[in-house]
Amino acid sequence: MDSPLNRTLGVTKALANPARIRVLAALEKGECCVCQLTAVLDLAPSTVSAHLAELRRAGFLLDRKDGKIVFYRLSERPDLKTWLKATFTGIQNDEKVAADRAFLERVKAIDVETFCGAGPRWKLLPAFRPAPKRPPSARKPG
Repeated sequence: MDSPLNRTLGVTKALANPARIRVLAALEKGECCVCQLTAVLDLAPSTVSAHLAELRRAGFLLDRKDGKIVFYRLSERPDLKTWLKATFTGIQNDEKVAADRAFLERVKAIDVETFCGAGPRWKLLPAFRPAPKRPPSARKPG
């Protein structure tokens, strides 16, 4: 039976993991696909999927499928908005969350099909390659 106590336990269990909090923070500004979240969290896809399943079970996430790509977004459930607000307030100055959000901006600047199509080689996409080093003769003095 889904009692208030059991619902609360499900919510607190879902929030009791730093990776799941990072997922919620990543989704605060809009939906992301599993590939994008995997890159941001720097975790194995199976681990990210397990975290997404836990958050979905607790009611925090909704998903939609577009072809082979699954997108996640925060649910609009009124009973969870208070939990989300408290969570986002608590992490607003967290350096890791800020770094995740900055990295996610770079990830989302790439067409999702291109990004997901690269699979685990997404780091080889031009947007993520380090800038080439200029030879010493090409450097400006100063």
